[in-house]
Amino acid sequence: MPDSPPPEAADWPPSLDTPIDVIARRWLTDRDAFDARALEVAIEVAHRAGDSALTAAWLQALIAAHPDRDTPAQRWRLVGVLLRSGDEAAATAVMRAHLLRTPQDWQGWVRLAEMLVRQGDGSGALAALAQLPATGRREAALAIARARILLHLRKPLEARAMLDAVTLEDPAAHADACRLRAHIASSLGQAREMAEAALQGLAQAPDDTTLLMILARGLAAEQDWAAALPVLDRAAAAGADGVDFHHLRSAVLLHLGRLREALAGALKALALREGDPALLYHAAGIAMRLHDLAEARSLLDRLLEVAPTHAEAWLLRVELESAAGQRQLALDFADRARDALPADERVRQRRATLLLQAEPDITTQAAALPDRPLPRRPGRAGPPRSEWDALRRGAAGQARALNALVGYRIHHMTQFSRLGLFSAVLEPMLHMAVLAAGMYYFNHGRPPLGKDLFFFYASGVLVFLAFTHITQHSFNAYREEASLLQVPQIRRLDLVFSVALAHLIVDGIACFVVLGGMVLLREHALVDDWWTVAAAFLAGIALGTGLALLGAALNSLNRGVQKLWVSAQRLLYMVSGIFYLPMHMPEWVRDWMIMNPVLHLIEWFRHGIFPQYEPPWLSPLYVLQWAVCLTVLGLVLEVALRRQVRP
Repeated sequence: MPDSPPPEAADWPPSLDTPIDVIARRWLTDRDAFDARALEVAIEVAHRAGDSALTAAWLQALIAAHPDRDTPAQRWRLVGVLLRSGDEAAATAVMRAHLLRTPQDWQGWVRLAEMLVRQGDGSGALAALAQLPATGRREAALAIARARILLHLRKPLEARAMLDAVTLEDPAAHADACRLRAHIASSLGQAREMAEAALQGLAQAPDDTTLLMILARGLAAEQDWAAALPVLDRAAAAGADGVDFHHLRSAVLLHLGRLREALAGALKALALREGDPALLYHAAGIAMRLHDLAEARSLLDRLLEVAPTHAEAWLLRVELESAAGQRQLALDFADRARDALPADERVRQRRATLLLQAEPDITTQAAALPDRPLPRRPGRAGPPRSEWDALRRGAAGQARALNALVGYRIHHMTQFSRLGLFSAVLEPMLHMAVLAAGMYYFNHGRPPLGKDLFFFYASGVLVFLAFTHITQHSFNAYREEASLLQVPQIRRLDLVFSVALAHLIVDGIACFVVLGGMVLLREHALVDDWWTVAAAFLAGIALGTGLALLGAALNSLNRGVQKLWVSAQRLLYMVSGIFYLPMHMPEWVRDWMIMNPVLHLIEWFRHGIFPQYEPPWLSPLYVLQWAVCLTVLGLVLEVALRRQVRP
């Protein structure tokens, strides 16, 4: 504090023009000289000087020494000054003391609750609000305050329930409640509910810019860009001109293809908040799409100055120079990005791609070939790879090849249908519809087990279809798909395993979508044990894979195996208990039937759905034994007949 001459007697009491350091020195040396008028002047001088600490000290002295100045307004002012000075604890204590004297000040209870929330005392905040009964219009304000506190406590559902007490009797409170409902819906990822809350609030406050912005955000989250733009125009007419408004409007215009207007909006947002990384990246992306490379360079350079570790900005800068044909400059930026982000995999991959593209093209037309071969380039020095490393690399390459084959299978299964993967769900549903129609006619609609015909047939047909799909698409794999073996990393066994994995994914989705949909939509459809159902389904995939390996090896020698299996499959459909229960068959017939592993598979699947169904002949181990034996036999035959297989 700079030295000032001590005040003369004629200079006291102070005026608004008295320097604050003069008043402060007098306060330290002679507090008795401060009457109520002097303290009020000192408070005003400190307030104008922006010294919250001195303002709070003199306010406390005024209230303590002069009871006539101890008014609710002065206590509220003291709380505000203490909050500005950062002394939350002292402000809370003053507010508590104020509320002990004026407990009817409901706004004071709300402010106390807000301060307690900021201090992390959520239960104390709710207790503070509970001190004041809610009556009349005050009920809506208290409900909004409680909802805000619950939001601070990360209890959005309870906060939304609290807002139900706010009615249309108070339009301003109802608009506030709608804003909070929209905020809660946004935090829960419910875009439609956010827009609906904003519409309810706009019915009471049609020109509320906050509600208009919330509605536009909800429509944008639903990707209804055409509807969001008029709402933003309406918000602009109501006075919206902030950063968030211009950013959102720019994003909407970008998705509508109006790139020039989108860039102009992004630049307006940047003018209001310079150096914002998100806005700079957004504007640079629009400039890139407009092929305005100079503007994009300028924006990206500003972004990298503000955020030198912004990975997306480095990648966009590299792409910009690469698109402009400045390959060496793009490589330089890739090197700088690698130095700034040494652990970022995307930067390393982009740099490696640029290095490969930067290799000079070798043309034999412009250079004469030497008479003798050129010496080989020396390899990189380093320790020899271990067997484990070689095995790991080979397994990784094999896994990538198998992954590509699975994607090819799934695409092939869905490319001839406009329904896509839904066609996989449609097939078992059609099976069940045909079976239900036939059995309803002959059996008068009574299912052998449970109370739902469709659900009973689903328990048999879903796992059977998964099993047969693998065999249908695998028997000709070795013979008709030999062209795929021209890829070095694809082995003959991959042709069968890829079919099994593809049907594990597609039929697995179909199975659990059908079962889950029936559980949700049908009254008597309940699954007792999903884990048992999943285990039986996986066992069906394993059994089908084993039979597919064996059938593919045999069919590569003789095409008649495929035709024989088609006929056997029809018989298997009839004797595996898909649309009936084995217990209803004669005992001598059932003794032959239980030798069929597919029957055990279906019974296992059905046991997981119906808890009361526990057939004594069910043996999951029997299914697994068949799966293992068929797999081993198929692998052995594939190796033994490998040279005799005719592609």
